[in-house]
Amino acid sequence: IMIQMYRTKAIETGEWIIGYIFRGYRDKDVKEKVFIVPENYIETYSVDEDTDHLTMKVVEVDKATICENSSIVDRLNDDIYEWDIVKCVTGSKGLYLVRYGNYSFCGGDYFGWYLEGKESTMGMPFTRPITSECYILGNMFDNEEVANQLCMGDLSEEYLCERNNIDYRFFMI
Repeated sequence: IMIQMYRTKAIETGEWIIGYIFRGYRDKDVKEKVFIVPENYIETYSVDEDTDHLTMKVVEVDKATICENSSIVDRLNDDIYEWDIVKCVTGSKGLYLVRYGNYSFCGGDYFGWYLEGKESTMGMPFTRPITSECYILGNMFDNEEVANQLCMGDLSEEYLCERNNIDYRFFMI
């Protein structure tokens, strides 16, 4: 079983964290919050022959910044995440925003990972399937001006929070 990895910003520090997301439960205040278990903070230890324990650290995150791992790496072998800004070096060269969902390409309609941006020769809006023939330049949360130029749709905080709804995420996995 593969558990999907995510990258998101911690509310307390504003730092990017990679790990596993989950929603709070029990009381009303916590149910609205989203947390991440950083990938390097999960430990198991044995109490005796028959009993194992699991400990983990959890961090509350800004749900508008949740970025799903695409399971694709760039030319430098870095993981590509949703909302990354990439520069493609083959095919339709240009700057693109990494997206996930429905898109059109060459007259067909598809669902999955794709790139949305402006093709460099004509500067026209363009979508294309994701490729590893690119370099990550950053992400839309740290480079909002560039992201707004590349995206053909809404990037408002309201849209991102709705898009990053935890129920939607679990449905997508």
